[in-house]
Amino acid sequence: MGYLGSEYMSSITAAVVRLVLVLAMCASAQADDFPLACFYSAADSEEGLANHPQCARRDGDTVRLAPAHFQRLDFDDDGLTSVAIDGGMYYINRQGASLHVLTFDNGADYFEEGLTRAWVNGKVGYYDKAFNQVIAPVYDWGTPLRDGRAEVCIGCQRGPADGDGHWAMQGGKWGVIDRSGTVVEPLR
Repeated sequence: MGYLGSEYMSSITAAVVRLVLVLAMCASAQADDFPLACFYSAADSEEGLANHPQCARRDGDTVRLAPAHFQRLDFDDDGLTSVAIDGGMYYINRQGASLHVLTFDNGADYFEEGLTRAWVNGKVGYYDKAFNQVIAPVYDWGTPLRDGRAEVCIGCQRGPADGDGHWAMQGGKWGVIDRSGTVVEPLR
């Protein structure tokens, strides 16, 4: 190769080493930026539900997925998917917005009569599939809608788990609201 060839190869080698270092720093920074593990079923995999480390981060009151993980999500016909993140269940939409919902049957709370129950600042509210608030999050607990009504409570607490790990809410004042959030049976 001669002198120029050797010098050329040396500069290419140095450039490759710098590129590898930059990519490693970027990968490390991205991993640090998304420290939370996720549990979801990837659209591009047959493995089913799986743990995905360094998948998400908290961003104020919401969570954000790392772009590489977001691209792997399997969205339903409503443009939603569910992901377990840091011990909580979330619906994620195609725009990347998230809604922290109650866990039900080891997954995200179902949409009953078009609404799901969500956690906001430790309170339960009801949201539609576009993540619009329909009933304000003012209750300590609420049941899914049935025939346009839901039981709600203020001051109730989670009771002890039974042998199967199921638990019930205890105490507090209970009442019934309709789909618009109007109290139809006062809390007592």
